[in-house]
Amino acid sequence: MTQEQIIIEQLKTGSVSRNWALRNYISRLGAIICRLNKQGWVIKGNFESYENGMDYVYRVIKVPPTQDTTPESTPDLALSQTIAPEVNKDAETAKATQGRLFKPQDIIY
Repeated sequence: MTQEQIIIEQLKTGSVSRNWALRNYISRLGAIICRLNKQGWVIKGNFESYENGMDYVYRVIKVPPTQDTTPESTPDLALSQTIAPEVNKDAETAKATQGRLFKPQDIIY
């Protein structure tokens, strides 16, 4: 289960706090929330006071419509994953790095 999936499951039960995420070894909660917002989730956060201090808590306002993109439901996707998985990997990397592909030999140490 990915960190994003763990956060989604926790959000479905109510809320997720920064300290809860850290206790569960998820250090980039803000980045995951941002990614979920880009996927159509509407998640809002605010500071909440507790007897031991304050914590930043995120709650779901709106869940996006479900989109089934499993290979079985999308034959073209299944075919592309079996023919050229390395091309798909490069495309995912390009998307994640905003089109900038770097290879280890390109990085100057």
